[in-house]
Amino acid sequence: MTLPYSLLLLALGLTGGTLSGLLGIGGGLVIVPLLLYAPLWLGFSPIDIRTATAVAVVQVTAATLSGTLAHRRRGAVYLRLAVTMSLASAAGALLGGVVSASVPSEMLLYATASLATVAALLMFLPTRTEAPDAGDQPPFSPVVVCVAGFVIGLVIGMNGSGAFLMMPALIYLVGLPTRTALGTVLAVGFPTSLAASIGKIATGQVPLILAGIVVVGAVIGAQIGSTLSARTPSRVLRWLYGALVSIIAAGLWWDIVNVR
Repeated sequence: MTLPYSLLLLALGLTGGTLSGLLGIGGGLVIVPLLLYAPLWLGFSPIDIRTATAVAVVQVTAATLSGTLAHRRRGAVYLRLAVTMSLASAAGALLGGVVSASVPSEMLLYATASLATVAALLMFLPTRTEAPDAGDQPPFSPVVVCVAGFVIGLVIGMNGSGAFLMMPALIYLVGLPTRTALGTVLAVGFPTSLAASIGKIATGQVPLILAGIVVVGAVIGAQIGSTLSARTPSRVLRWLYGALVSIIAAGLWWDIVNVR
């Protein structure tokens, strides 16, 4: 592996990790297309989709862990809520994976596109509460958190995507301040991505040297992103998140139109 190629992989991991720390996303939505197209566009050896997704899972694991630790240092991770939501989400994902076999793929696509559209629109609305202190951890209803986590897990299990619904759910249903929701979402995402990484590494799907370089960039990027996040107004963070989910929603509706 040449030095320029290694530097490119480091930069791609840095990009995904920075977005993770800044907006509370794993970065997989960004890193997969970057791994697929950036090397090809710049004249390096292309990376196939199986390798790109495997590396992305490992990158997301590193980015969510690094981002969680960075946000927790600032008191912006609601650990008890994260554990509650993780358990409910895992149960929903398990059921969704089973149910998806009997649900038409077109219906799954419509449902995900509709939810993404609603999630994007919500992020541009004012919040119920916005504490100036990132460490604010208001009381929450375990029922609301479990239902939200279960439904989001169900969507993820059925269609393979849907984690982008967690931020708006925590902000607008649970009533968390934006910064606390952002750090908590990273904590919720880490166990799932870790389990997926272990599975992919155990089955030999991950090129370790390539993934290792991307992970180094992701860890550094998540720390940078979390620092930027702490200095960015909460309203701007919500708008940036809403813009990202809007792009996801537009892509899903594009797929629907072209499928039809």
